[in-house]
Amino acid sequence: MSRLRHPGWALLLAVAGLAAPLRARAIEPVDELSLKAAIAYNLLLFTQWPDEASWPPGNPLVVCADPSGRWWSALQAMQDRPIRQARLTLRAPGRSAEGLAACHVVLLDGGLRAGAPGKAQLVFADEGEAANGWTVRLVRQGAKVVFDVDLTVARAAHLQISSKALRLAREVVQ
Repeated sequence: MSRLRHPGWALLLAVAGLAAPLRARAIEPVDELSLKAAIAYNLLLFTQWPDEASWPPGNPLVVCADPSGRWWSALQAMQDRPIRQARLTLRAPGRSAEGLAACHVVLLDGGLRAGAPGKAQLVFADEGEAANGWTVRLVRQGAKVVFDVDLTVARAAHLQISSKALRLAREVVQ
């Protein structure tokens, strides 16, 4: 009997053929903004808004960003993703106070420099953006992206961030 006709060789060749494409896909790099947007999305899953219990299923969770800012294209891929009973809805609020007041989440970038005062908003800042007023700051540290949480700002906005998320933060400001 020929060696290639042995069932063990066929199985080995089949497994090797299936594994090669898996290894090639596993090392594809992710761009920094897509990674930061994914971290922001995951943090939304661990944040509760004060009136969230009264939201109807499918309620929009409004994420506001500047369409000319760095975040916009990475956030577009997350449009309509579920966040518990809500759906992520990306909007460009403009620069008016009324536009910002409708946001649950504000990403400081481009023309957006602050959230609406007194509103229950989770405010994300990228490193180098806004010296204060952020709830979550995303920072590149070497080859990793880490985040800091300012609980003082979160509490003032009546937001509850899960202790599970806080344990993963590089720094938690009390």
